[in-house]
Amino acid sequence: MSQFVPGDIYEDCAQHPCLCIGVSEKDDEIWGISLIDGSYPRACSLAHCGVEKLTAQEAWDRKKSIEGISWEDGT
Repeated sequence: MSQFVPGDIYEDCAQHPCLCIGVSEKDDEIWGISLIDGSYPRACSLAHCGVEKLTAQEAWDRKKSIEGISWEDGT
C-alpha cells in the first residue's frame, strides 16, 4: 500500500482524480476533493478501493478525457 499525505493527487474508486485532504492508515481511509467536479468529501478505503497516486499530468489527462477537451485546439 502506497503512503499518501495531504496534497497528493490520487484516483478514487469512482475514477475521479482527487486532491488528498486527509488520510488515516489506522482507519483505512483517504478523503479528498474531486478535481473533476469539486465534490467532497470523497472517501475511499486504502485497502479495498484500489486508490492510486497520480501525477498532476495524469490528473489533467483524465479531466480532459472526461470533459472531451483536446489540448491542441482547446475544444
